[in-house]
Amino acid sequence: RLLTRCAMTWSMWYGVNVVLADNLVGKGCINFTITDESLESVLSIISATTGVNYRFESPKSAIVY
Repeated sequence: RLLTRCAMTWSMWYGVNVVLADNLVGKGCINFTITDESLESVLSIISATTGVNYRFESPKSAIVY
């Protein structure tokens, strides 16, 4: 899936507003299965495997850049 689609899905699943930086919108394709990982774990895995970074602006807002 494109990162854009993943961000929308994570926002729904975790109740956190996940925002992609403009340069990532419509880019990147990832495919993996998660079962009960936290959003922080998911973003950490993606960061380690793709090189994108993330930060939490608040408990309900994350930015992927």
